[in-house]
This record gives sequence, C-alpha cells and structure tokens, in this order.
Amino acid sequence: MSASPPTLDDWTRAALGLLKGKPLASLTTTVDGVCLEPLYASRLASSPESPRAWSDGPFDGSVSADITVDAVRFAREGASGALELGLALADLTDAFRALETSGRAPADGAPTVEVQLATGRDLLANIAKIRAVRVLWSKWLVALHLPDSAVRIRATTGVTTQSIRDPWNNLVRSTFEVAGAVLGGADAVFVTPHDALLGGSDLGRRLAWTLPTVLREEAHLTASAADGAYAVLAATDGLARAAWAEFQRIEGLGGLSAVAKELPGWLAAARGAREAALARRRESIVGVSDFAPVADAIPEAPVSSFREGAQWEALARTAKAANAAIFLANLGDRQAWSARAEWAHRLFEAGGFAVHVSGGFEDDAALATAFRLSGAQGAILCGADADYPARLPGASAALLASGAQFLVLAGNPKERAAEYTALGIPYAVYVGAEVLGALLKVA
Repeated sequence: MSASPPTLDDWTRAALGLLKGKPLASLTTTVDGVCLEPLYASRLASSPESPRAWSDGPFDGSVSADITVDAVRFAREGASGALELGLALADLTDAFRALETSGRAPADGAPTVEVQLATGRDLLANIAKIRAVRVLWSKWLVALHLPDSAVRIRATTGVTTQSIRDPWNNLVRSTFEVAGAVLGGADAVFVTPHDALLGGSDLGRRLAWTLPTVLREEAHLTASAADGAYAVLAATDGLARAAWAEFQRIEGLGGLSAVAKELPGWLAAARGAREAALARRRESIVGVSDFAPVADAIPEAPVSSFREGAQWEALARTAKAANAAIFLANLGDRQAWSARAEWAHRLFEAGGFAVHVSGGFEDDAALATAFRLSGAQGAILCGADADYPARLPGASAALLASGAQFLVLAGNPKERAAEYTALGIPYAVYVGAEVLGALLKVA
C-alpha cells in the first residue's frame, strides 16, 4: 500500500489542529531550536518558486550593489573554476571602468559589488572557489588603488550538476553544494529544487527551502569551520593564482569586451575538457554514470547549456530505446573475473543496457549456449589479463558463431590490441578509457 506525500495544505491543517488556536508563527522553532518555518511559512505558499536563501554575512540583500557580476553564465557554458573567476574579474573591471566613464563611480571608496557564482559537486572545490573570490577581490582593490571593502557573494546550486536520471541524487549533490558554499563563506546560497529539470513540484521547492535550514540548525555549519585546514588553504591559493593568471591574460588582450569573439572558443574548449573527463568517468556521477538505476525512463532535458550528466543520459536514452542488452562472458574462476565483471556491470547499466549476468565459464561451448539463451546482442569478455591470450580466441569464435553482433573486452589490451581486434573484439573498456564513446558504438 502506498500513500501520496502530504501537501502544504495538509501540513497546515495538521499544524493548526495541534496548535489549538495558536498562530502558525508559534511553530517557527521547536524546543530544540530546530526551525520548522519552511514547512509552514505562508510566504512559501504565496511564492513557491523562490529558493531558500542562506544569509549569514553582512549583506541582507536590502542594499543594491553598484556592480553585479554574473559568473554563473560562464559556468553554464562549461567554464572551469579558474576561467569562471578570471572572467568574473574581467567583467568586474569592465563594469567599473564604465562607472568611472559615466561619473557614477564612488568618489570616496570601492563600489558595492555582488558576485554570483555556481557551485559544483566537489565540496573542497566549492569552499576554495568562494574563498578565492575574496582573495581575488582584495588583490583587485590593491591593483586599482581602491580602499579595502567587502564583496557580497551569492552562490547558486544545481547550475551544471543536476541530473534528469535518478533526480533524488540531486538532493545529495545540493547538500554538498550548500555545505561547500557556506563553509567557503558565501553571503547567500540559492538552492535549486532537485526536480527543477522535470518541471518542479511543491515537494521539490519545500525541500529546497528546508535543506539550508537543516544544515544551519542541526549541522551548525559556519565559514569558520574550515579555517586553517591545509587542504582548503592550498586549494584556495592554487585556484586564486590560476584565476588571476586568466584575468591577466584577458586584460592583456584589452579586457572582456575586446575578447568577445574569442570567448565562445575558450568556453567550448573548457567544456570539451570537462566532457572528456566525464566520458572517461574520471569523475563519476552517482545515479548517472555509475550506480545508475536499472528500470527507469529518462525524459528529454533542455540542452541549451552545459550539464554534466547530459551525455551519459543521452547514451542511456538511446540504448533503452534500442533495447540494447549485453552478456557478461566471464572466463575462468571467480577470482579471475569478479572485479572486472562488477565494474563492467555498473558501466553498462549506466549506459542504459540490460545486463545479463552469468557465472564463470571454463568451456567455450557452455559459454556460447548461455549467450544464446540470454538473448543479448553482444557480450563483454571479463577475465584476467594473463588468461586472455589463451582464452580469447576460442571464446570470441564461439560467441560470434552464436550470433554476437559485437564483442567488448574488459581490460586494457595494450600491445595486443591489434591481435584482439583480429579476433573480432574491436572495443575495450577499462579505467581511464573513453568508455562513453565505446558504449555509443555498440548501443
């Protein structure tokens, strides 16, 4: 028996019944100090699209900035952290020059600046990015001979990290993104609902509002918690130096406006590097490129900007539409193939293939029979490198004779690549290989 999740009206009615005439405002906190406001606040019902903002800094959003630098737009196009911050500095410099030209620059101090950034899946990188902004801001003020002042930083989650497939994992990613931004010292964090790519829902918006509150009231996160950590200091220093170098490169070419024609190429190159790393699973995306759910439909998603899981979701969508299936052809005893078979199983499931599991085979005839019974279009041969030269000729011949449309090798063939290709095994998947491309060829 299943039950639908409670709506905001359900929560409100239950709360009013328990309060026995007291106002909803009395439910702001529990006796333990846990904030319940996101579940019951009337403004959530009147403005359900608004994300929850975390604001612990000196800026409460009531004072408008002289300059707003939107670096999120660069992240949407695939910019690396260093390029994103370098472009943000260049954008800030152009805006400040425009203020000076128009005579609107502050006469006795630095302008009030808000920098809008995108967070990512890497907790340490998020902390370093926010902290690097303050380092770069101080350096920028010195370079322009401006007095010291604060900069307002606003972080937005889910810009490139959200997935259509298994969207519940977006909640975990959002938690890391919010935590990284807060530990980095962001003045405000805007949480994108986990199901925003699917059109959003009341539950998604309510969870987006509640997440920062839980981290604040229960985890007690503060920016000072990361102070003095070597990893944070080293990552911040490295990112700040790389971003400043990008900024100097842009300034040397005449500023951001002067490189408008080159900018799309820079962003495309950065995006290509990110997509190449994701295609090799150097960065695994849980629920998308690894540990993906088996029986799920993958709807279409907007493709107007860079999204980390998009290419893996497109592969899975293609494979599922073709009813692609693969057979695990395990050679020898379990010790020889178990690790590779498990890795290959997760890989092909992430690619949208139905995976037919079997035990180990010492006999090629038994292997061929099991393959025919599986109904799969192809097979991946899993075993030990030392056993491949002796086992692959017979196993590949038996599988091809049984109707296998393609064969894939689990492992790096190295100098034997041509030999194995001649046996009818042209594809190989292993850690560090461009596995996305290999799966696309057989999907």
